[in-house]
Amino acid sequence: MKKYLQKLGYSGDLTPSYELLRDLHRLHQAKIPFENLDILLNKIPALDDASLEAKLLDSARGGYCFELNLSFGRLLRSLGFDVQPRLARVLLMNPDATQVPRTHVWLMVKLKGEIYLADVGFGAGSVLEPVLLAPGAPFTQDKETFQIQELPGPKGLTLMREHRGEMKPLYWMDPSPVYPIDMVQSNFWVATYPGSRFRQGLTLTVYQGQDRTSQGDLNGAKNGTELALQLKNRFGIEGLTPQEWDQVHKRLADMAL
Repeated sequence: MKKYLQKLGYSGDLTPSYELLRDLHRLHQAKIPFENLDILLNKIPALDDASLEAKLLDSARGGYCFELNLSFGRLLRSLGFDVQPRLARVLLMNPDATQVPRTHVWLMVKLKGEIYLADVGFGAGSVLEPVLLAPGAPFTQDKETFQIQELPGPKGLTLMREHRGEMKPLYWMDPSPVYPIDMVQSNFWVATYPGSRFRQGLTLTVYQGQDRTSQGDLNGAKNGTELALQLKNRFGIEGLTPQEWDQVHKRLADMAL
């Protein structure tokens, strides 16, 4: 726990409260980027405690939802929070929740009789701070506006986000309990299925200074060395070998053809 808090840069009070949950939630998105480099290297991200600690805390790397939210959930539990992972169906490309698999992990946090949505692992831009898990009016966090709605279809709530003046669905939250094997299955599918969006290109996001910094292509890098330097400067990411950076660069270049 101490190492995790040092990584996030948090040194305040550790009594479980909404304020602590909010502060850690924001810091996590600023200090540990969302990234899918391992998947571009044809690796399946490991979800055990030791692997998550080595990647997210001991190295200058980030991860994607299964890594980030499961790791964050373990931190919260170590601090005394009641937190359970749940799965979601991402609706960015298809708004019909019955037509997309459960490929995203979010966290259900129970605190003082209330249930909150927490999510530090949605690269396309989920909530910046935990919010009550209940339908309600639109709400703004920094420059971004969200809403939780209960839409027609499967029973469950949908997180919406404003885009060009219109509320668009981000993901439908399945309230059903999940077990470790569910995470293994979903993680494997997302990392290996040829149609997975994380196999189709680079996905990098970090939230700092009330803005999301994102990158989804080579951004002008002519080789693996330039790409490595670019991602170090923009996102603080290091840890791949020169050969791996070349492999990532080649894969992205081939996709751009």
